[in-house]
Order: sequence, then structure tokens, then C-alpha cells
Amino acid sequence: MKKLLLALALVFLLSTLSLAQTDEYSKGELFTGYSAGSNLEFDQVFQEHGFNISGVYNFHKYIGIKADVSGTYQPLDGTFFFPNAPQQTNQTWKGTHNLYNFTAGVQVKDNRKDSTLKPFGHFLVGYGKHFDSYKTACPTGAQCPPLDIDFDGVSYILGGGLDIKLNHKIDIRAAQFDINPIFGRNNKGNWNNGRFSAGVVFKF
Repeated sequence: MKKLLLALALVFLLSTLSLAQTDEYSKGELFTGYSAGSNLEFDQVFQEHGFNISGVYNFHKYIGIKADVSGTYQPLDGTFFFPNAPQQTNQTWKGTHNLYNFTAGVQVKDNRKDSTLKPFGHFLVGYGKHFDSYKTACPTGAQCPPLDIDFDGVSYILGGGLDIKLNHKIDIRAAQFDINPIFGRNNKGNWNNGRFSAGVVFKF
């Protein structure tokens, strides 16, 4: 009987240690927050504003597989040009610059549950698209900006940031900085962007 109790105690102890080892780090996270974009082609710094959402599955306490979606937007406006009647150039047009990224890759981060400061880095690859949409109809006789110009291709995101532990379930993403080049299809050239994000990380 004593041997049986000793064996059961040993099994219980080993099981407890095993659970403790597998539960020492967060297995997954969901980030949602604000994102600001910079168009590095035209030296426009953080003039685009939108969202950034990402999910990570951690198969190691320092390494995870990441999927990331972001969208940023910038208001556009200008003045119509009338070649035959310059006095009418006071009429204006309005539009929006849109940029979307859908990427996946690897994140390196300290996912241990007892860590307070958690710097991280990631490298992601996927699809990026930017386009300008115009809300104002072109008046008769005016020269108007091209409508619905788009640029899309292979998107890369390289960067990282810092998460700060709030409790066992939530971290605060204090800052995330990325470079985001997009290599266009059909010989349309490249488009270089920068991205800043901040928000809340939910841990599982």
C-alpha cells in the first residue's frame, strides 16, 4: 500500500512539473490597436492613420508564428484645373489614400508569463495594396486627378517594439516600429512605407 501511495505521489509530482513547464509561457496572443503610416517615397511622416491587428501562436517561449493585418488612410484634396477657364479653379476635389497589408511570418519575443518588459521583433511577408479613391465628380471641361489608381504587390514588414505586462492576461504595446516596402507587380516599381503601432495585447 505504501509503495502504491508513493507511486501515485510520484506520478502526481511529475504531472505537476510537466504542467508547470508547458504553462510557463503564453501560447498565443491577439493584438489590436492604432496604426500610423509614413509614405517614405514623399517624405510624409505619419500622415496616414488607421488600425493594426495581429495574432500569434507561440510554439516556443521565444518564437511564434504571426499573422498581421493593417490599414491606414489619409485624406486628399486639391483644386480642379480648367484649361479654358482658369477663373473657375476655386472648385476643389476630395479623396482618400488607402494602404492595406496582409502578411504572415515569425515573431521573436520573451513570452514568459513572469516577464514584465517584453521586447520583440518580427519579419513578415505577404500582400500589400495602396490606392487613391476620389469622392468628387469631375466637372465638365476640367482636368481631374486620375481615378482609382492602384499599386499592389509583395509586401514585407520588418520591425519590432516593446510590450509591457499589465497582468497575466493583458499587455500594453507601448510602441511598434516597422519598415514596409511593397514591390509592385507588372513593373510598377516599389513603394516604401513606415509604420507605427500601439495598443493592447490579449494573452492566452
